[in-house]
Amino acid sequence: MRAALFEMARVPQELIADENLELLSRRRPQWFANGSRHVGAVDRPADIWLAVAGGAGAKSAYLPGRTGTKLQSTKV
Repeated sequence: MRAALFEMARVPQELIADENLELLSRRRPQWFANGSRHVGAVDRPADIWLAVAGGAGAKSAYLPGRTGTKLQSTKV
């Protein structure tokens, strides 16, 4: 599942502000080395966290993300 998500989790460069692209190109040169016009969400599949949640009961949990990141859940 991580490998599949890793391959799909891409953002087209044209949707990223120029100043952020410049920063990313210095921090993550591997994303730009192969001429791809997409930027990966993470560096490697192991960087993707998978969580299974839901069901009956009054318990809840919070999984913090990076500052400014909007977490997303998807029913599978």
